[in-house]
Amino acid sequence: MALRIGRQTVRLAIANQSALFGTAALIASKVLPFATQVKLGLSAMQAGLRRLSQAVNQDRRLALEDRGEAWAYIDYTCSMSAGKQADEPIGYIQCGVLQEALHWQTGREFAVEQIACRSMGAPASIWLVSKTPTLPYN
Repeated sequence: MALRIGRQTVRLAIANQSALFGTAALIASKVLPFATQVKLGLSAMQAGLRRLSQAVNQDRRLALEDRGEAWAYIDYTCSMSAGKQADEPIGYIQCGVLQEALHWQTGREFAVEQIACRSMGAPASIWLVSKTPTLPYN
């Protein structure tokens, strides 16, 4: 259910706030190598989230790291896990957001796995996004 919420969130964001997330540039990026498209998509998502946070006077600390076979999407200020305690990662909505955003951009599905969560005491919530797409989106 939470994955579906994340996917629907992306659809609404693209429909209603496409300029904030730079979707025109992402559409134009289709002429670039596939790996570059994916990196630009993840970076554009982070830039849009920073702008949204700044609009309500909040600081959103995000990073993107190359970890070989995957991108590490890092959120030091993850609001989904702030103030919560859990025994396992709880960022399912963000998993859906990442999957749907990359599907919208590339037409392909990507494996996304949360490997760290602030609700478990980690300093940041981290999702690994495979650089290689899996099967076509269902």
